[in-house]
Amino acid sequence: MSYQIRIDNDPSNSLNCLTFAQSILTKLNRILQKKINLDQEVNEVCFPEDLYVKEGAVERSDPKKAEMHTGDR
Repeated sequence: MSYQIRIDNDPSNSLNCLTFAQSILTKLNRILQKKINLDQEVNEVCFPEDLYVKEGAVERSDPKKAEMHTGDR
């Protein structure tokens, strides 16, 4: 899909062009913001900060216990 925008010396055409471009950018911004929000939700669900891996199993714990189990004593 492609768009051709012609700008000539008529101020109303230029204004229409700018309004059209602004509406496209606004829509793209909304789409990107939704994707960013979805990515953040996925990361929070899949990689919560209070999870650590112990011998192939994921367990919920506090950071001090995580240090003991990962060998960082």
